[in-house]
Amino acid sequence: MDDTKVLRATDSAQAQICTSNSPNDTRTVPLNTGIDIRATEPIAARLNWQLPPIYRLPSEIFGHVFELAYFASFEKEGSAMEFVQSLSLVSKLWRGIVLSNPRLWSIIDIPNRLAVKACIAQSKDVPLRIRLLSGHIPHFELTTSQKYRAAKECIALLATCIDRWLSLSHDNIHMETLGLLFADPAPNLETLQLDAESGPESVSGDTITYIPDGFFHEKLPRLRRLRLLSCHLPLNPSNYANLIELGLSMITFDDSSVFPLLGILIACPSLELLRLHYVNFTALLSEAESLALAKITPIAMPRLQELSIAYFDSPEFRKFILGMIHPPCSLHLRVVNDTEPSDDLRSMLPLHTDLERTLQSLLDIEELAFTFGLEPFHVTSEPIDAWHIQAVSRGGSPDHPPSPLMTLRLFPPGSGNSEGLRLESRLFQNIGRDLHLPQLKTLKITHLDPEIMSAAVFAGVLDRLPSITLLELVSCSPVFVQTLAFTSDGHLCPSLETLRLQHSSIIGEDLLTVIESRAQAMDDVQHTSLRRLVLEDCCAIDQSTILKLGGPVEVIVLS
Repeated sequence: MDDTKVLRATDSAQAQICTSNSPNDTRTVPLNTGIDIRATEPIAARLNWQLPPIYRLPSEIFGHVFELAYFASFEKEGSAMEFVQSLSLVSKLWRGIVLSNPRLWSIIDIPNRLAVKACIAQSKDVPLRIRLLSGHIPHFELTTSQKYRAAKECIALLATCIDRWLSLSHDNIHMETLGLLFADPAPNLETLQLDAESGPESVSGDTITYIPDGFFHEKLPRLRRLRLLSCHLPLNPSNYANLIELGLSMITFDDSSVFPLLGILIACPSLELLRLHYVNFTALLSEAESLALAKITPIAMPRLQELSIAYFDSPEFRKFILGMIHPPCSLHLRVVNDTEPSDDLRSMLPLHTDLERTLQSLLDIEELAFTFGLEPFHVTSEPIDAWHIQAVSRGGSPDHPPSPLMTLRLFPPGSGNSEGLRLESRLFQNIGRDLHLPQLKTLKITHLDPEIMSAAVFAGVLDRLPSITLLELVSCSPVFVQTLAFTSDGHLCPSLETLRLQHSSIIGEDLLTVIESRAQAMDDVQHTSLRRLVLEDCCAIDQSTILKLGGPVEVIVLS
């Protein structure tokens, strides 16, 4: 029977049945008591296979994919509610899937009263993730801002389902709003982010909202992640107990030293992430605190995976914290800060302590990258006047993916260029002397020139790093490459197997001298012969020199 005739013959039927995966405009075989359903099955099958492949997927697959994209949009700070709205406009099928899945309504990120009401109803009993962000609003405009009023209007609706709150983020927060939000306990809230301002962290951020001590007492029994921006909550351990993530930013603790922070760390034995950005303590340690500190052993923090410290007012506070914790070897330490003329790695890291009892991760560094001056953000811009130190571990195997252990981004003092040059030289000289690196295998150095340090000083650092097997010099002066030549006075990097040069102006004759001197010492059992030379954008090395270099070592030329 012709398919077209079947459809025409039943146009007047009262009831119709749709295939489960039809787009909006797909006509389907209607239900008619005068037609044998079994006879229409082959027709329905043929019609179904005429659909695009995406419409032949089961609805459960669609629902799962939608959920993955939905929650990903929330994590990336996109609008999950706008994403769901876009999905529902594609087809009747997709709209039906969206409307029937409560999880696709469990994120509230648009401060609109009707939208919030719809999400509360459609999400049924699913835990809610709430993000009420109004964007930057000047303080003198808060009372007249429509965005702020819209967010405030949603609070009464959200309070009706406070037992379902799983996470809450709110900017432009003030005590009036905070009192409305937490008039009743939120028994299932696990994540709370409060921002008294709105926008990126900055040194100009002020403490605006002061939360009373004990304000959250017994209101947030399941709170595990807390981030406060420009919101002051007293450093009472009971205010921060049992957290696994803590972030404090743009806060000044008036009349308080850094000592109470130790009580917070003790109250959070399972802490996994700690961020302290633009945090200031106005008071010095008291005599009693100093005496107590002398008796305290480093605090065990077996689960701490990331510690980020940015722009502490006093370097002593940073050093104090790093010297009083004992995290696992896998800790990633991140420090971003301005420097003083007298600074070096000893003033930034707890190198005065037994690292096995404090930052033992520093003893496991296998790869170290030291950059003198960062690349500009734009091609036409000047290089950024800063130093970047990155340290990683590969768990003893070069085949393992790198695990970051330390990232330092340091900015020079503003007193003059000569002070900055002396400081970066001291930072580099700390390597191997004050910061012992017994496991170091790879060293990468970028933008090093004789104005920063002499070749003799550079050689002195390498002499303390005999375990290096890979040395990479990027945009470095040729004089530093020449120090690698074996002489009667010394053999630098005796275990070196691979030398990689990028953007180097060294001439072929000087490089050949280095390679041949090392090749002549290969019979010495104390040395490992250089096996590989990698050249990238080394314009002064011609083809004839490459052929000569290819005798002692394997030469790889990258374009």
